[in-house]
Amino acid sequence: MAYESMVKSSSSLEKDGWARDAVEMLIQEVESNPDYTSVGYGALPNQEGMMEVDAAFMDGNSMALVAVAGIQHVLHPPHIRGQTAELTPYQ
Repeated sequence: MAYESMVKSSSSLEKDGWARDAVEMLIQEVESNPDYTSVGYGALPNQEGMMEVDAAFMDGNSMALVAVAGIQHVLHPPHIRGQTAELTPYQ
């Protein structure tokens, strides 16, 4: 399901882009597709009928980890992950 998005996002790596940005771009492409019911825009709501999302990201070099869980009204939690990592000292 992510092949086309992977091809698109990998082009940034060929231009000396950051791997984390390419991964985030890939995930956003998949999450924006309403045809996928397991993640993102087309995903199913929780038991209470609310849309909630989770995301986690780890830097393999530094082992720094940031995660968010149970967020509502957000389509792209990895983007929130990036903002959270930049705004908090907990890395």
